[in-house]
Formats: sequence, C-alpha cells, structure tokens
Amino acid sequence: TGPFRHANDFSAYLSLISLLFLGALAGFAREITLKKYAMIFIGFFIVVFCLWQTYSRGAWVAVVLMSFCLAVVVRNRWLNGLLIIFLVWTVFFTPPLIKLRMASLFEKKGGSVAERVELSNESFRMIRQSPWVGLGVNTYSKNEPLHKQPGSKLDNQYAHNGYLQMASEIGLLGLGSFLLFLMYFFIQMAKSIRRCRDRLLKFSLIGLVFGIGAFLIHTS
Repeated sequence: TGPFRHANDFSAYLSLISLLFLGALAGFAREITLKKYAMIFIGFFIVVFCLWQTYSRGAWVAVVLMSFCLAVVVRNRWLNGLLIIFLVWTVFFTPPLIKLRMASLFEKKGGSVAERVELSNESFRMIRQSPWVGLGVNTYSKNEPLHKQPGSKLDNQYAHNGYLQMASEIGLLGLGSFLLFLMYFFIQMAKSIRRCRDRLLKFSLIGLVFGIGAFLIHTS
C-alpha cells in the first residue's frame, strides 16, 4: 500500500538517506548536543534496519562501498571502528538468508546474473537501433518485447540498469548530457563543502554526496 511498488525502489532512497545520516554521525563535535546526536543515531539505525529488510543486494553493495569511501575521506576513527565491527559481524554472524542472497550474485548459470545479462543485451539491441537520440522517452516498456532474443523465457521488464534504459530512450547524447550534469553537480558540491564552516552541515553535505553516489551505483 506504500508509494514503492518493489523493495528495490524503497532501497534506492534508503541508500541515499543512510549515507546522509552516516555523514552527520561522522561530524560529531562538542557544539552538537547529545540529544541531537542521539536522534541522528536513532534515525541512522532505523534507516539501516529498513534497508536490511528490503533484501536488496544492489543497495547493500552500494551503501557498503560508499561507507568505506566516506570513512577514507573524513578520517574519522569512530566511523572506521564502526565499519570494522560491521565487517566482523558480516563474516561471523550474517543471517543465512542474507548469505544466500549475496551468494546468488556469483552464480554463473541461471538466477539473477543470467537474467541481468539478457536484459542488458535487450537494451544494447535497442541502443543499436537508434544510438544517438534513442527510441523515445518512456517507451522502454513498449520496445522491450520487440527486442527479445528468439526463444527468450523472460517476462517483459525494465532494464534493471538506469543508464542503459536512459541510453535506450534518449540516446547516447541524452545519457552524456545527464552524466555531464552529474559531474558539474559533484564539482560544485566539493567547492561548497570546502567553504562550509558549520561542522555538522559540512559532514552532512559530505554524506549527501556519498549518498547520491550510492543511489547512482544502485541504479546501475
């Protein structure tokens, strides 16, 4: 009954918010009250718990990767310790269902990997048909059934890769424009972060940048 039709939709937004909270936690300073810091920690815990419950492998990988990148950038000992504890928990105490979900990423035959490869091939066939300007905005679901491999048993789906779907619909020129906009955004964000004097705001902005990075990885 919620606004997200699939757990992957919800996890995409949670991946961004989780890094935003993590950045705020890494910016701990004396001028931040313990009550405010506790609320940030509770918010982070709730978001991470919800992210875990989505069982979205793409979101898990994106958030973990960006969390380590964030730890390297901010050089926060507390954050590094938290990530080390997370790694220990992952190795020794990961629930069986999560281990099963992650192991399926490495299956060479059948399962999610084979499905993603076939969906990518469908996208590539669409891109080859109209590489520069694409087949039209919001036309992927209409054109996807026409570009299936003969004998394919996959049902009609979206590309499971936002960049391939964009290239299929608006072409390489449209995708290139989008990527240039992202590059400009990250450059301007880096300049704003360097000028920021408020510690909590500065680290929240850093978390936002890495949260958007996690979102972009999750959509690939």
